[in-house]
Amino acid sequence: MKENPVVTRLGRWLVTCPYCGERFPYNKVSVLRCPKCNNVVEKVDFKEWNKRLDSFLNGEISEEELYSSQVVPETEGYRELRDNFLDPDIPKEPVKLPIASHGFDRIYKLYSPRQLLNAVKMIKEIRKSDDVNMVSLCTLSLLDYVTYNSLFSQVKDDKVYSIFTYKSIPDSWFETSVEGCYVVSKPVLKEELSNVIVTHP
Repeated sequence: MKENPVVTRLGRWLVTCPYCGERFPYNKVSVLRCPKCNNVVEKVDFKEWNKRLDSFLNGEISEEELYSSQVVPETEGYRELRDNFLDPDIPKEPVKLPIASHGFDRIYKLYSPRQLLNAVKMIKEIRKSDDVNMVSLCTLSLLDYVTYNSLFSQVKDDKVYSIFTYKSIPDSWFETSVEGCYVVSKPVLKEELSNVIVTHP
């Protein structure tokens, strides 16, 4: 794959083997085997992760308990997300995508902490502008950012696919920087907007 200016970090789901405790990357295959003990992991319970995530964000369990889930995302920032979870700009509305059956039933669960907090920063920056045209263009850019930058957005053959492309849980995803928002949306934005929509990553 060619270098993509939008991509800044690869994230994966990590599974803990129930037999030997080895933690290894999740793979969407018909038979998932532990690379250490070769036992078949019959079920990967994403519902457990999402239930623990709710409990953690509500201050009911520790970060250690959160990460003791059988499957965890290979990303950071959940403590910072918990500290900012009451921010009204963090979307908590329910969703009815096919992946909701795995516990991904709220908008914030579709994103990593970095993705969410960057989107919130962008929202706050957009609100500071008094230029109606600028707000409209930056809002379009933000829409692209949240559509192509989630736990369910992937890059394949140097193309970024939106959150709505896949009906199952991917084994990896790409987290993009706030700068990636400008790169993805450049066709609909004026060149001078780059300094407006790029906030601190």
